[in-house]
Amino acid sequence: MAVSEIIGKIKAFDMTNQMLAEDLSSLERHFDIRLGHLPVPSEEVEREYYPQLEADLRAEGAKMARHYEVFYSLEKSIRRLVTETFEAIRRSATGGGAKSLRQYEMRWTSG
Repeated sequence: MAVSEIIGKIKAFDMTNQMLAEDLSSLERHFDIRLGHLPVPSEEVEREYYPQLEADLRAEGAKMARHYEVFYSLEKSIRRLVTETFEAIRRSATGGGAKSLRQYEMRWTSG
């Protein structure tokens, strides 16, 4: 099996796990239950800091957390793909092409 096939299978496995975790999180929100698949904030943090924040804003933040996870994952996946592409090009580039490639690479991977 080629390395690219292995990497593809690992990425598919990771994406499947992320989708399953999101489905479980949706069930938790819908039925107001905890399935324990993700770590929960410590009781001390909830007791000490959450009351300082308005309840409606906390609820809104909890709803937005799902969207943040998706956008964060999307951004990091795109950055990883760009980085892998640049690395592949750099390995195959010769002479001056590799120098100019570093200029573009720095722009994309600085995050």
